Amino acid sequence: MTGAAIYLRTADIPLDDLAEYPGNAKRGDVDAIRASLRRNGQYRSLVVRDADGALVILAGHHTRDALAAEGHTTARCEVITCDDDTARTINLADNHIPELGGFDDDALAALLAAAQDANDLDGTGYDNGDLDELLRVTGQLADETNDFLAPFIAATPAGEPASPATPPPVSNPFPAPGAPQTRPAAAAADTEDTGPDSSGHPDTDTAADPADNADTGTDTSGPPPNPVHTGPDPYQGPGAPAPAGEPPALPDAPQLVPVQWVVTVDQRTAIRAALKRAQRTHDLDNASAALATIASHYLDTVVEPAA
Repeated sequence: MTGAAIYLRTADIPLDDLAEYPGNAKRGDVDAIRASLRRNGQYRSLVVRDADGALVILAGHHTRDALAAEGHTTARCEVITCDDDTARTINLADNHIPELGGFDDDALAALLAAAQDANDLDGTGYDNGDLDELLRVTGQLADETNDFLAPFIAATPAGEPASPATPPPVSNPFPAPGAPQTRPAAAAADTEDTGPDSSGHPDTDTAADPADNADTGTDTSGPPPNPVHTGPDPYQGPGAPAPAGEPPALPDAPQLVPVQWVVTVDQRTAIRAALKRAQRTHDLDNASAALATIASHYLDTVVEPAA
């Protein structure tokens, strides 16, 4: 078993006096370290081995490179002494052990959000895309979207919990499979019959009078005419009797139209989260229904400002 490292001193050492550890395998992001140095300064020392007067970096090679790129001439170093085996182990451990850990995504997202509010993540090594991805993974992005929509929702009276909006009812213009086809309801009274009756006088009775049927020469055994239909041709609208061998006429299907906007990536993410939340909250079949529900809710709850 090799011996443990022995701490000697902490000192500011000229960069030109520091040698790289032979075979160091780590490839770091010097630009990210430079950004951190500009924002935070050198908050961690390099670990340097004193081997018979030669100062060899065991941990902090890329910090040394970033310091040089930023115009610094010295680096704060913790100087140790150890044997060759321990020096190799320290170099390997420092490069790899941090990679074995993980993160609490919720805690990390909270820290990044606070940092973003303070300085736009400068010097953290993260960017806005990293934060957006964390918010998406943790579900906080959907919550932020709801917060964004809050000003468009009527305020809830004090002491009463907010309840989700009721989606607008959707009517089905088609009858259920197997249901009998029905014609539109006829008026309570038939159109006025002006033909002469059996006495030779004009007849002003209605079709409700059974004595009227023989005078007009018209077969009234079928269904009464549609009260809104005019013209010489038979009524052919919904519910009209169909010719033999043909299915009854049905109303046209609802007209469908495409709706499209060009939005930014961030706006698209927020829109998707809002639609998904509305679809889940109101148990809707698709995103189109969710969009219609959000729009209807906005129109029902937001009062237009006076002109």
